[in-house]
Amino acid sequence: MQVSHIRLRYLRQGDGVCLGQDQVRLRDIEWPQASSLSQEPETPWLTETLRDFTMHWRDQAVTFSKANAAPSSWQAGQKEVLAGPGDWTIWRAPTDNDRVIVAEWRQANYENSQIRVHSLRAETINHQVCLHFEAVIAGVGRQPALSFQGHWCLDQEGRLKLSLEGQRPKEMVELPRFGLVLSMVDADRVSYIGYGPYENYVDKHHSSYWGHFEQSAQDLYEPYVTPQENGAHQVIKLAVQQGSLELSVASSHSLSFNLSPYSTRQLSQARHRDELVEEGIYYLHLDYRQAGIGSNSCGPRLLPEHRFDESSFKLDWTFELR
Repeated sequence: MQVSHIRLRYLRQGDGVCLGQDQVRLRDIEWPQASSLSQEPETPWLTETLRDFTMHWRDQAVTFSKANAAPSSWQAGQKEVLAGPGDWTIWRAPTDNDRVIVAEWRQANYENSQIRVHSLRAETINHQVCLHFEAVIAGVGRQPALSFQGHWCLDQEGRLKLSLEGQRPKEMVELPRFGLVLSMVDADRVSYIGYGPYENYVDKHHSSYWGHFEQSAQDLYEPYVTPQENGAHQVIKLAVQQGSLELSVASSHSLSFNLSPYSTRQLSQARHRDELVEEGIYYLHLDYRQAGIGSNSCGPRLLPEHRFDESSFKLDWTFELR
């Protein structure tokens, strides 16, 4: 057995209460390889309609809407993985500590942002099919909060790769988040390599530690009395189990994910957790990053290093459905 890390917990003498912890990471944690990767490569192909592009590989088909260049359907055989169209998002349900900055977010109309695709083209190159796009996110009646250029490419092994570069105007207020939200038909369990088992953010992760975790979708939801952003984890790879299928996402750098039975809109509008109604699907948020949590409900503004105010960024994610 190979040891990936050593975790030290400091317990109070007498009652064994944990007062703190340290971790020494010795090596990277290995992710089990899917057996299907040993099959012969097969060149994917592309079809187009007036509303979308579809990438095909074996019995899989991934459809992208021309309206937002995000996945709207992902089928494996006769099984549909997504419950509805995916979308790009910059809004999060305000936390207690967002109560000051949220006024600026709403002034910029981040809560009602829309995607505008400026260009979209597809091509087949080097035994893979690619979709290239340029888009902006803007609040209704406001200038763009973010512009981005991306490439979706499906290769011979069935790996769907997303490469994206984003630019944020300096005159716009810092972002709550940026990422992709997918509505999942179901989610039995989630496994991931990253910080766990508790929710964690860029400035709130010292109660968690780095490891390989497996949790139910219910375990990932934090039932705050006032509904708000919750349950994020900073990871480098995750996999959502859906019956016999598994949708995995890996990142060249850390990404943040949430899996919730409630939409961001419902979490934003509800005033008490008793008002929340499960929607029969799960919302999988995959974020390049989120703003930190901070302590601005009664303390200072979020520290500069924890704000999402960088002028440009890049991400590289790899999706697989097995």
